[in-house]
Amino acid sequence: MSDLENKLRPIGLKDRETLLALKKEEHAEKGYPFDGEFYVWDYRYYDRRFIEKSLDLDDSLVKEYFPVTVVVPAILDIYQRLLSVRFVPLETSTWHPGVHLKVRESSHNTEPLCTDVKAYSVWEADAKDESGFVGYTYLDLYPRGRSH
Repeated sequence: MSDLENKLRPIGLKDRETLLALKKEEHAEKGYPFDGEFYVWDYRYYDRRFIEKSLDLDDSLVKEYFPVTVVVPAILDIYQRLLSVRFVPLETSTWHPGVHLKVRESSHNTEPLCTDVKAYSVWEADAKDESGFVGYTYLDLYPRGRSH
């Protein structure tokens, strides 16, 4: 993991500087004050603007080739193998109204849990009892506007 961090950190810092410059440019154009900071909540917005501006990319066309029902199970499988864990779908309440979860009959069933948010308990891959419990995770793939 340290080796991976050493390789990826310079790329991440360069990307941050690129997005920070885009934020500064937009603030100047719109007359907004700019504090020189790039916050975690800025990322999705400025990353999307960067992609649209620099790559001339139609997001809807890309989505046709990467359906969520295929990509999510593949990503979870990669994480399970990489981290030696297993994800078990859960039924739980969430932070957004209208989001409902249902439990799958088994962890091998590939039916989607719901259209918005998926909740999982995370276990060591070879866990035989509760001592192998790692924690919980949510998978929320869709941005939501702020409620006012």
